[in-house]
Amino acid sequence: MSYDVYSKKDVLSEGFDVKKNTSHRWSISSDRKSFIYFLCNKDHEIVYIGQSFYDPSVRVLTHEKEGKKEFLYYRAIQIFKCPIEELNNIEAELILKYKPFYNKVLPKNDKWASFENALKVVGLNKWDFSRLSKNSLFPKLKTKKFNNHTYYSIDQIKGLVIKK
Repeated sequence: MSYDVYSKKDVLSEGFDVKKNTSHRWSISSDRKSFIYFLCNKDHEIVYIGQSFYDPSVRVLTHEKEGKKEFLYYRAIQIFKCPIEELNNIEAELILKYKPFYNKVLPKNDKWASFENALKVVGLNKWDFSRLSKNSLFPKLKTKKFNNHTYYSIDQIKGLVIKK
């Protein structure tokens, strides 16, 4: 089976729209493939975003058998030359972009986290929050909201910690 194949840079670019981009049909032979799949409803809305390391149709079939997500069809894209470890980052960015109904939280990734998790990543605890929040750059932190959660840029929080 052939899938749409993109570079990580293409998928994460502002202009990328999985609903419209269909011109990159290639088939790449590889034992380990990195896929992001999108479950879509009858209105062509993306209702869930997931990842698969091999054949995405197997993961989609699992969702279908569980019966917990209503969807009509799926689209899968292969991320060309993408290490498997990077898939969580790409999946998280796409979830923040499309805000699918059935995704409840972001997968663990290196780019976005709740404030408490971001503090853990940089080795701080919640008591450091008050000291960190007094930093003049704190209100300018880049955030993204999804499903009643606010996610912070881990890189920016690392920058605040270094500058404190």
